[in-house]
Amino acid sequence: MENSSNNEHLKKDQAKKQLITKIEVQKRNKERFNVFINHVFSFGISESVLAKFGLYKGKELDSETIDDIKVAEIEFGAYQEALSFLTHRLRTEKEIRDHLSEKEYSPESIDQAMQKLSEMQLINDSEYAAAYTRTANRAGKKGPKVIQRDLITLGVSKAILENIEDHYPIEDQLANAIKMAQKFVKSHQKESKRLVETKARTFLIQKGFSPDIGQSAISTVLNEVELLTDEERLAPVAEKYFRKYSKRFSSYDLDQKTREALLRKGFSNDLISQWLKKTHV
Repeated sequence: MENSSNNEHLKKDQAKKQLITKIEVQKRNKERFNVFINHVFSFGISESVLAKFGLYKGKELDSETIDDIKVAEIEFGAYQEALSFLTHRLRTEKEIRDHLSEKEYSPESIDQAMQKLSEMQLINDSEYAAAYTRTANRAGKKGPKVIQRDLITLGVSKAILENIEDHYPIEDQLANAIKMAQKFVKSHQKESKRLVETKARTFLIQKGFSPDIGQSAISTVLNEVELLTDEERLAPVAEKYFRKYSKRFSSYDLDQKTREALLRKGFSNDLISQWLKKTHV
């Protein structure tokens, strides 16, 4: 009876043993391996984690160690995914975390990946903000306020954004605002100068420039560019509307419709009246 009992215990102990019986290179990825325990496939593993745990054929593992290996493999996968995501361009910490979350990595594995990236100096929101600002400055299509909004959306802290103008000097802001104002004014020749100035100011503020920079840019453009007078601007626009409305209206109604359209374009009531008077001579 005693020998029979001992044999049963021995069989149970052997069953509990988790022995690596085979490690083979995966066919589709030579840097990953399949690990077999007790002749049955157990898990896939990267070369890095394989080396970290010193795995080899014949090594005996307990359940706790196997769990640790699997966790380490997930963490390594998150790190590799983050590196791949960084291949195309710099990223903020938030961008990387969001990307890994979309790939359904656990919060713990994401934290581990971020720690490694930080240790390798592969993420730095301050440097990202500086590079982003310099690029936007060279492109000349955004003012600092819009750049700040972009960076906030990307997860950059407000403390970092306080130094944004170090990479976008006032003189560069003004130069870019002037270029944008020039294009805007040129494309609005069919409106009164007063309306164009108002719209240009709003346009530059929407693009992220301060009211002071916007006004300086507009004043520079209006002083340097030889613009048509409002009377010169009005004539072709008035003729267009007059012809359009003459198909449906006549006399007083025609004049009123034309006047309303020209007022929306920012032309003064007196100037409109002068033009209408000439049409009836």
